[in-house]
Amino acid sequence: MTRDLGGLGIVALYCALWVPALIGVNVLAVVLGIASVAVTDGFATLDLAHIDPAQIMAPPVVAAMLYVQFAAMLALVPIVATLWRLIDARRSGRASPEQPWAARLGFGRSVRPAAWALSVVIGLTAGWFPGWVAATLREALPWLDLGGLAMIDGVIRDGTGVVALAIVVAVGLGAPIVEEVVFRGFLWDAFARSLSPAAVVVASSLLFAAYHMDPIHAFALLPTALALGWVRHVTGALGPAVVVHAVNNSLGVGAARLAVVLDVNTEAVDPPFVAVLVATGIAVGACVALGWVGRPPVSAVDAGHGA
Repeated sequence: MTRDLGGLGIVALYCALWVPALIGVNVLAVVLGIASVAVTDGFATLDLAHIDPAQIMAPPVVAAMLYVQFAAMLALVPIVATLWRLIDARRSGRASPEQPWAARLGFGRSVRPAAWALSVVIGLTAGWFPGWVAATLREALPWLDLGGLAMIDGVIRDGTGVVALAIVVAVGLGAPIVEEVVFRGFLWDAFARSLSPAAVVVASSLLFAAYHMDPIHAFALLPTALALGWVRHVTGALGPAVVVHAVNNSLGVGAARLAVVLDVNTEAVDPPFVAVLVATGIAVGACVALGWVGRPPVSAVDAGHGA
């Protein structure tokens, strides 16, 4: 495959457009939060000079913010693709051939049943070590904790009824689908135009971690991001990475909701380190096994989609 700098241009353009989109999402969240407090408790209860994030970031507002953010991330994919096509045509004097969206996003390639099974195993075990890293960093470097993880955990625990269901679906299913389509689908394809396969895994993982912004969350998330990139690379398909991500997130959401039912303080109950080591060993073993299973032969149908 011929590589050029065009792929990095696509990534840069997406990131450049994502920054104002993210600012807009957060401004909308603040407006919704203030409006929610004003309606329920009265405008007089708000001190606009010293707004307390915990007061305005109620579960319904966070749930709405998540879905608006997902919509913005997906909307930018065709926008960036179209803009870059116009930029490329202006630069080269002709429009480059456009890949089918199925290939660009990583769909359309068959995956062996064993790869699906190993993806589930990785999803169940890959998050234990990052969770331990995050807890350790919060204790050792509390000044680095911006509260992102605590806010999500809080709204998962505090949400009730339809709001709780919306948050569970957003974190357990919405985030895995949207984030994988963007980072290991569209942007993965862009990186692959300019970088080697190993560099694509690393670059997409670093960008995915940085997207979470909270320093502790981003650093702790790197092992999981690399595992997702490995799964995407060795299977050649997006589906297994979505499965890993969804199982990992659903496990965390399920544990948080179960803690509410059992009235358990999750911050006071950390898994034994030996359990973290065992889970990490299983995750690494499953990743190795997935590499052994390898990418299935390209069939005539798959060949039409490209890679």
